[in-house]
Amino acid sequence: MTDLAKSLANACVDSWMASYDSIKELEEAARKTLDDFAALFNIESLKTQVRADRTAEEFAQINEFLEEHGWFAPPSLSPVERKAILARISAGSDACAIIEQELAFCRGGLNLRIIEKAVGCWAFRSRESLLQDAYKAYTEHRFSLCIPVFLSQTEGAYVEALATVVPAAEDRSMLFRRSTSTDTETASWQLPVIEIVLHKHLQAFSRTLSSQVTQSVWSQEDLSELQARYPRGVLSRHGIMHGIDTDYATVENAVKALFLLDVVREILDYLKPANLRVESC
Repeated sequence: MTDLAKSLANACVDSWMASYDSIKELEEAARKTLDDFAALFNIESLKTQVRADRTAEEFAQINEFLEEHGWFAPPSLSPVERKAILARISAGSDACAIIEQELAFCRGGLNLRIIEKAVGCWAFRSRESLLQDAYKAYTEHRFSLCIPVFLSQTEGAYVEALATVVPAAEDRSMLFRRSTSTDTETASWQLPVIEIVLHKHLQAFSRTLSSQVTQSVWSQEDLSELQARYPRGVLSRHGIMHGIDTDYATVENAVKALFLLDVVREILDYLKPANLRVESC
């Protein structure tokens, strides 16, 4: 082999080896990128879980603070709104100031977010026009009109959705049979099973909320007893819908009715049947 041929051969080998080394480097870089991506994915998953846990903890802290005053925080509170409330709690603000802050958030758009999420939820879509009409009445301060609609449509959507997720007809009928509640506040009453289930769902979010919404009120004495427990105001679903409470038309009760709608919408998002091809709430 001539010197020129050797030189060319060596150049080809060197070039091939350089290419080989480059490929190996690319492979190593690609593998490192994949490893980094996997690590990042795990970190992001962990961050998501941490955020979810922190969110639940923040809601629990707010609800615990407001509980004795008959108030609670809606799930649609934004992170900024939650932080603002927690900052006020940490600064020593009383519950009245926190409630006023929530009312201010409603004036700033929280109420509209709640309605928009509800009408976009699978369980409320057949009730969109009713909710929109009720929200219009709410913005016009016609609280005597909007509160009963918010309450009735919230309960109706819950009953309908729960019946939907129970597969067998005979099991669905069990939802409406009366049973003795194990809760101390309602133990003397025979309640439909579905009301007991609703009570437990709401209780997991806020004991104050479940107490006000599911407590049976058959007389002015019952209502007075409930009001004495929550002097800041009581949203008595039973008292309003059965005509016992005739002084319910307040902005506070209207906001609470919206908040209840938001809580039930959040619950129904998790109860959504897997076989329904609908968007998430």
